[in-house]
Amino acid sequence: MKGLVPANNPLRYLGTLTSVVLSQGCYASSLAHVYQSPLPLAMPFAAGCLSMALFQLTTIRVVHRPYAIVGFGATFAAALWGVVMESLNRSGSVALVLSVIALIAAAYFIYTILHSNHVLHAQVVRERETARAAERTKAKFLARMSHELRTPLNAILGLSHSEMVQAKDPVSVERMRNVTDAARGLAVILDEILDMSAIEAGHLPIRPTPCIPAREIKTAAELYRPLFEARGLHFILEVSPDLSIQVLLDGQRLRQCLSNLLSNALKYTPSGGVTLQAGLGSDGRIQIAVSDTGLGIPLEEADRIFQPFQRGASTQPGTGLGLPISRAIARAMGGDLELVAGGAGGGVGARFLLTIGCAVDAAAATTTVPTSPPLPQTTTPIRVLIVDDIATNRLVARIHLQLLGAATEEAASGEEALELIRNNPPDLVFLDMNMPGLDGLDTLRLIRKLPTRAARVAVVAMTADATDAHRRRYLDAGLDGYLAKPLTPESVSEIVARFAPRA
Repeated sequence: MKGLVPANNPLRYLGTLTSVVLSQGCYASSLAHVYQSPLPLAMPFAAGCLSMALFQLTTIRVVHRPYAIVGFGATFAAALWGVVMESLNRSGSVALVLSVIALIAAAYFIYTILHSNHVLHAQVVRERETARAAERTKAKFLARMSHELRTPLNAILGLSHSEMVQAKDPVSVERMRNVTDAARGLAVILDEILDMSAIEAGHLPIRPTPCIPAREIKTAAELYRPLFEARGLHFILEVSPDLSIQVLLDGQRLRQCLSNLLSNALKYTPSGGVTLQAGLGSDGRIQIAVSDTGLGIPLEEADRIFQPFQRGASTQPGTGLGLPISRAIARAMGGDLELVAGGAGGGVGARFLLTIGCAVDAAAATTTVPTSPPLPQTTTPIRVLIVDDIATNRLVARIHLQLLGAATEEAASGEEALELIRNNPPDLVFLDMNMPGLDGLDTLRLIRKLPTRAARVAVVAMTADATDAHRRRYLDAGLDGYLAKPLTPESVSEIVARFAPRA
């Protein structure tokens, strides 16, 4: 019956119905013979086995009602034959009439149960399919809206950051900083909504890779140091040396949790500062405590803040997704996120404890955190080809790269990019995945077919397709890296550092 579609396989379907009739009829007929036996307890034994057969029809066969109906018909016919034969041989006509009436009443009762169970099962199936369809529609809507919003957001964030870096007037710098912060906040909201959707669907991806916890923690923390200092807040970072070994964990998810915690601390700390302490616990898990000197969190809100879209009584902007997502990530990585200290009023502040499970990479247990700068020294600037059909996206990527000292070229299509790579291969290609004509993956396949050095050029996806499924798809297709729009100075810098020619 697996994969059977009655309309497409009528003969096979008829064969399965026939098998149901034969199996149920033979089983019920054997019970009918037992029912006529003069042996002690033969009649109750046959009646009990027949009841079990009817129970099976009313519970299992109702998934496909025709199976239940033909099976029930075969069983009823065999039972009726057994009752008639037994009455004619031993009980007489009066017993026959009463037995037939009782059997018909029982048949009606069983059929009513069969029908109601089938209706209930069909309703559950419809509701499940409706829920699945709604989930698919929601996922498509979120992915589409995320894609459409990231393209203009990429321009806002990139151009405002460029103007902020180049501005000389303090007032202009402050204005551009506000625009940049707002754009970053919108980008975070988009990421949080996609993450929350993945968590609700049970598809939160965790990808453990060899990394050094101290490096990941310091990288995430140092991105926020200028933001704390710009607001006159102190920022203390204490990382234990025992986190300088190489372990297996998802460094990107660890940085995401820290980013959420530090972002909250920045929003809710008007004066004083924030302290981040990280070390290895006695149970072998990474323990990271983030403490601030803000107003704290009322005890009655301690549980509420970990619920999606719940932000307590604060008037600070946000979606209320950062903490729930961070807790879900921590638990998926064998740890947890808890509020271990807090209290409203008096500048007590809040203290969050993040624990992350990890496994020591025995092959590199003595690895220590390197002290080299994030961008390697190069003899010549890295040459990057930017491929995107939208001029604004090319402009934003060019600005980020030029601020890092890179030399850039541009192509508005896959065909134009192939010609430039064939004639003068760059060190790195930023390739948009959604272009008319040759899209990103088609362009990548043709690049790999080019002769000599041109086929080996490093190609990084630069795309507004920001879901984890898109990321896996592009990396599995052979791309060397992945950049989600909107581009940020940190993400571009990290890619350039990976592929810059060494001195």
